[in-house]
Amino acid sequence: MKKIISLGLFLGILVGLSTVALTVVNSITAPVIARAQDELFYHQLDVAFPDATRFVHMETDTPHTIEIVRALAGDTLLGYVYVQEIVGFADVVRYMLVMDNDGYIRDFLTLLNSETIGFADPVRLYSWAEGQFINAPGDTSIDILAGATVTTTPIIRAIRYAYDDFESRR
Repeated sequence: MKKIISLGLFLGILVGLSTVALTVVNSITAPVIARAQDELFYHQLDVAFPDATRFVHMETDTPHTIEIVRALAGDTLLGYVYVQEIVGFADVVRYMLVMDNDGYIRDFLTLLNSETIGFADPVRLYSWAEGQFINAPGDTSIDILAGATVTTTPIIRAIRYAYDDFESRR
């Protein structure tokens, strides 16, 4: 009985120390990771709109849309970037939808994908997007991706919401 209590106490102390260590490491690495993600996001904005001189973050109440960014060259509107997030079959998919000033979707970039590998992975999603709606008007007809119906259906819905938002800003 004494041995069980000793082992339990030892394991409790070990768990406590591990928790403290992980908390310290997280407090050190979290800001570094956040800064790297911000730098990557702004790099992706620069790639999407190389002629832009500034990016303006806008308020949004558009469903599935986390962030909307206006790309401007001086006072000339070049287009919008919609950062959207949906819940697919297994988990969250976050992506960047680039729409030019004429309402054409110019790019689709997966930012976070926790979906089942092989069904809705970033390469397959990009291939689907490229064949369906990249360089097409935002209101174009989009077919679901076979084998990833549960993931692509809310993406299509979110794209429609983004296009409706775009139209309301014209």
